[in-house]
Amino acid sequence: MKIARSPYHAKITPHKGREDFLWFWVIRREGSGEVVARRDATSKEDACCTALSELARLQPEGDSGHSRQAPPRR
Repeated sequence: MKIARSPYHAKITPHKGREDFLWFWVIRREGSGEVVARRDATSKEDACCTALSELARLQPEGDSGHSRQAPPRR
């Protein structure tokens, strides 16, 4: 599974042959092979939640990674 929040993306993958942690995620910057962050998780849901949290933390201040529209004028 992959979660993209420009300029980063997280790849969530099950461990092979590990009993204590079943999942892990790795965050990289787009266009780079450098690992920005990596964590183990006990479930896929935990891996998704912690990866999303880290992606939000990495976003430049004031930028959630989503386009925003101004509210309509009255």
